[in-house]
Amino acid sequence: MQENYEGLREQAKAELEFHHSKLQDKPFSNRAKTIGKFNTDKAVYGLDQPMPELNRTADPRWAAKHAEHGKPFRPSHPPRADQISKSIGRFPGWVGEPPKEITKKEPADPDAPKKFKPTHNSKTVPCTSVVANLRNLRAAYPSVFRK
Repeated sequence: MQENYEGLREQAKAELEFHHSKLQDKPFSNRAKTIGKFNTDKAVYGLDQPMPELNRTADPRWAAKHAEHGKPFRPSHPPRADQISKSIGRFPGWVGEPPKEITKKEPADPDAPKKFKPTHNSKTVPCTSVVANLRNLRAAYPSVFRK
């Protein structure tokens, strides 16, 4: 008896069509869907009703305060009578500064030894965690870590 040459292929195709007929239109997604809030923000705060119009022009609290012009200038903190340089008034005249004479200091004893200057041996010490890091030790001492 002859066997159908394309039989396995046709059987697989029929099973795949049956499988696709049972699938939904959209694949399954386990992501939570956002459906929004139960109430809008306006409804929660009571703003969904129309608000009455504010008549700010009739309210004296909202009236514009106009500046009064024509008054002379008066400082807010006037100086006392003995203080001259605290207001827009008389100031002392300019007095020039005398030039500074620059002179070189001579040592008291020319035969005395020179002044002591400390050395710069106390430089900063590197951090222990950086110095003792295995990678840094291998780079600094490759012969010790040779295999």
